[in-house]
Amino acid sequence: FSLQPVMGYIEENGYALIQILFRPKAVKQNIRINRVPCYIEGDASIQYLSLIGSCMNQPTGETYQLKFNTKVRTKLEKSLTLKNDTNEDWELHPVIQNDYWEGPNKVHVPKHSEFEYTIIYRPLLMTTDSNQYHKGSIFFPLPNGTAILYNLIGTASSPDIENEIDITTPAKQNKTITLSVKNWLSKRQRFHVEIIKENPDLESVFINGVEWIDIPGLHNRNYRLVFYSLKEGDITFYVKFLNEKINEFIQYKVNVSVTEVTIDIHPSASGYNDQIISMQSTVRNRLAYQLSINNPLLKNRAMINKFECDSNHIYIPDLPFELLPDSQKRLT
Repeated sequence: FSLQPVMGYIEENGYALIQILFRPKAVKQNIRINRVPCYIEGDASIQYLSLIGSCMNQPTGETYQLKFNTKVRTKLEKSLTLKNDTNEDWELHPVIQNDYWEGPNKVHVPKHSEFEYTIIYRPLLMTTDSNQYHKGSIFFPLPNGTAILYNLIGTASSPDIENEIDITTPAKQNKTITLSVKNWLSKRQRFHVEIIKENPDLESVFINGVEWIDIPGLHNRNYRLVFYSLKEGDITFYVKFLNEKINEFIQYKVNVSVTEVTIDIHPSASGYNDQIISMQSTVRNRLAYQLSINNPLLKNRAMINKFECDSNHIYIPDLPFELLPDSQKRLT
C-alpha cells in the first residue's frame, strides 16, 4: 500500500482527498495493515485507517509477444490492435511493467470496432551479453473478466553520435570548443573523457581537456577543450564520455576545418599581442631579439632553413635552425 499525499493542509470546514494505491507483489487472499495513524496538528487524538486487500492470479486470456530493437536512448514505436467484438464499449486501463515502455493509461474501444494502441520503447541502458534483453509487459484487463497480455522484449544497442559540430579555425592558434553534455539518467553520473582522433597518427594536432566530468541527474553541463593544429587541413575527432561503472557512454563528433595561419596586428584589450614583436634602436646600431621557438612534436625534429620578411633590415644569422622533438629553443 502507498498513500499520497502523506502530509498536507486542510482549511476550516474543508477536506482533502488521499489516494491509496494497492500494488501487491504476490498472490495472497488476506493482505492487511492495521491502524495506520494520522496525526493532526493541534489535536491530541489520533485517527487510524486500516487497509485490507486481496491479490488473485491474473485472469486468463490472450497472451502475445512484442519485440523491440533500437539504439539506446532512442524511441521506437509499435502498435497493437485491440478488437472489441462485444455489444458494449470498453474503457480499458492498461498496466505497463518496466519504465522503458510507455503508452496511454486509458483506452476507449467502441463496441464492434478496433483500436490501434501505440506503445513506445525508450531504453536508457544498453543490453549486454550478461543481460541480453529488457523485459516488460502490458496487461489489458477486459470488462468480461478475461484479459489481454503482451510480453515485451527489447534489445538496445550502442548509441548514435549525440551531436556533430563543425568548427573553422586558423592553424597555430588555440581554439576553445564547448560541448553541451547531458546526463540522461535521474542520478548523478561521473564520466571519463576520451578524445579519439579519426587519424590517430596525426602528430600535428593537439586536443586537450579535463579527464573527468560530473553531471547531476537530468542536467546538462558544458565541457571545454582546446584545439591546436600546426598545419592546414580537415580534422575529425570524437569526444567520448564513458560511465565506467555501468559501461554506458555518450559521444560527440567534431569536424575542424583548419585554415592558413593568420596574423592579428591589433593588440588585445590588455594592450598585449604575442604576434607583434617591437624592436627599437638608434640608426646604424644593431639590436638583437631572441624569439622562443617551440617544437611540440614528440617524435620528429623541426628544421628552419629560411625565412621571409618584407624589410631588408631584419635577418637571422643562425640558419639552418634545428629543434629536437618536444623541445624549446631561442632563435636570434
